Amino acid sequence: MSSIFQTRRGFFYQDRYAVYIFLSHLLKNDVKEFFTDFPLQGQKSIDVRLIDSQNIEKVFEVKTGEVFKLDLNAEIRDVFEVKTGEVFKLDLNAEIRDAVMDLYKYQKGKNNILPGLIVSRGLKPRISTYWDKIKGIQGYKRIAGEAKNSLDWLKKDLNDSSLTDKELFDFSKILNLDDFDNDIKNNEHDEHCDADGKVIDLIRDIGNSIGVNAMEAEYHPRILMNDILFLCREYAGTATNLYANILDAITAYFARRIFLDKRFVPDGNNRDEAFREITDEVKNEFRIKLGILTDTQTQLANNVSEGRKIKKL
Repeated sequence: MSSIFQTRRGFFYQDRYAVYIFLSHLLKNDVKEFFTDFPLQGQKSIDVRLIDSQNIEKVFEVKTGEVFKLDLNAEIRDVFEVKTGEVFKLDLNAEIRDAVMDLYKYQKGKNNILPGLIVSRGLKPRISTYWDKIKGIQGYKRIAGEAKNSLDWLKKDLNDSSLTDKELFDFSKILNLDDFDNDIKNNEHDEHCDADGKVIDLIRDIGNSIGVNAMEAEYHPRILMNDILFLCREYAGTATNLYANILDAITAYFARRIFLDKRFVPDGNNRDEAFREITDEVKNEFRIKLGILTDTQTQLANNVSEGRKIKKL
């Protein structure tokens, strides 16, 4: 595989996880703001940034261990071996080390941030030492025994003399270290990869929550998934809050499914008006069933307070 393909694949995987984390929080009405590749100083960025309903900031770095980095290192290795005659040791922890330090520095001195480091299933076995050290620390209430040994290892590998045991211990305790599903089909008979399956299941859960179950075959959840993926890529690095954009895409998707199910004849203005009414009904169901307020929340609230009948989907 080319380095360009591997680079893009890494970004696509990051966006898949972004969609997954947004939808899982939306189902619980637990998201207020959402960003992808949120820009920081020094040409750095946070892969995924979400502000939940309690104003807790959840930030995620998503890593896959793209092969292009290994290919580059292989070229360096060949040159190194020819010039020195020594054995070149590939540093498989480099990508994770940088992510850990970026998350540590971002949350330092703040008390409302929950950092997360997400790795692909394929990368997890290759960073087993990091995984085991951090998970081991999380099992301790104080710095002692194996927790101290793990901290010593991490401090040495991170190579930052300013780190104290307590700072690294406290950070490790709140770090959400997790793996996410594969982005490649398990076999040729699979409809989609496991990562896409997680997102599609969440879209179905949203549909079930608001009572929209018809016309899935005609308007598959993958359509909505791709629409949200497009938004994540379109606004990556712009510091644009995508919450309203994604909610609009979700609303339009389910409105179209209802529209198709009712088989409206496409006759111009009447069709457009019917679609607008259905869209408002979907927004109302979001408010009633999930507690999610949309851009029409004020009018909908007035309708309910004045005793107007809400149409059923």
